[in-house]
Amino acid sequence: MRKAIAIVVLVVLAILVTTVPAIAAPKTSYCGKSVTLIGNVMFSNVEVPHYELLVSESTGTQNSYVLLGDYDFGKYLGKTVIVKGTLLKELNIWMKPAIQVRDIKLYYQSY
Repeated sequence: MRKAIAIVVLVVLAILVTTVPAIAAPKTSYCGKSVTLIGNVMFSNVEVPHYELLVSESTGTQNSYVLLGDYDFGKYLGKTVIVKGTLLKELNIWMKPAIQVRDIKLYYQSY
C-alpha cells in the first residue's frame, strides 16, 4: 500500500514539474517578437536586484516585464519610458516575461 501511494505521489509531482513552467511562461504568441511598450521603470530586490517595466493596460490591469540589456536602467527609475526590444521565450528566476531591450527613451506625452 505504501509503495502504491509513493508511486502516485511521484506521478503527481512529475505532472506538476512539467506543467507549472508552461503555465507560468508568458503567452507564446508574443515570445520572440519585437515589442514597443510604454511604462514606468521600477527597481526590485526579488531574487536578484533588477529593473522592471510596469505597463498599464487599457483593461485596467498592470503587467511587469524584467528589463535586460546593456543600459543604465537606474537613470530611468520612476520615469515613464518607451522601450523597444524582444520579448524572450526563456523562463527566468523572476517567473515574469523579460524584454531584451534594444532601445529605451524617456516618454514625453504632448497635451
